Amino acid sequence: MHLTAIRADQAAGLELGVTATPGWAIDGRRYTGFYDLDALLDELE
Repeated sequence: MHLTAIRADQAAGLELGVTATPGWAIDGRRYTGFYDLDALLDELE
């Protein structure tokens, strides 16, 4: 049950070029900016 979801998440990350954790994707795009609240909110706008 969970293994299927984990493998799907892993495959999606690999398609975006994620090679380590934490790896973030916002709206299907790899996010490589800072991990502070203001930077993340700016990216979501």
